Amino acid sequence: MKYKRKFLTTDWIPIIGSVASIVGIVIILIHKFGFTSEIIASIASIISGVIAFTAGMYSKLLTKKLSSLAKSKRIFIAYSSQNEDLALDVIKRLRSKGAYVWLAKEKIQPGEQFEIKVSEALDDADSFIALLGKDISPNVLKEISMAKAHGKRIFPVLIDKVSLPDDISGLSYLDLTEGKEDKIQKLIEITT
Repeated sequence: MKYKRKFLTTDWIPIIGSVASIVGIVIILIHKFGFTSEIIASIASIISGVIAFTAGMYSKLLTKKLSSLAKSKRIFIAYSSQNEDLALDVIKRLRSKGAYVWLAKEKIQPGEQFEIKVSEALDDADSFIALLGKDISPNVLKEISMAKAHGKRIFPVLIDKVSLPDDISGLSYLDLTEGKEDKIQKLIEITT
């Protein structure tokens, strides 16, 4: 399981702020109070120690958060727009169990290439859920093909009485047309 994080410009703000604070304090001490370089060096050391301690605490917190993220299941969910209410319900339940759920409408921005973003998400996903109803969109069919090509474990979920797409016709599936609530709970359990 991979965790991808871009280095953001905002990551530099605490570093620049810390350096600027030390430089500012040193300048004030020299000009305002006429402190000698030994006193300034001592004060700078204390300030550096406080900053290092704060950075260490932040690093520990960040490590803890990344560790919990690395342990959570990463799930890609594909669905047609007419099934969005059910999809959002399943996503909410998965997230409540600690899963990271990739959702195209949240992650693909205008102007970005659909196939590239989906491929990146599939590289990172542990499993793939396909919600399949009467009108399966071309994007869902493309995502299923891509998930299969990426070697992902695919969980087909039938919302209506339909046949599985050819790419996954040999897979077992969950049929929500009967016992919907129990089947959704089973889906949550087996994917998280």
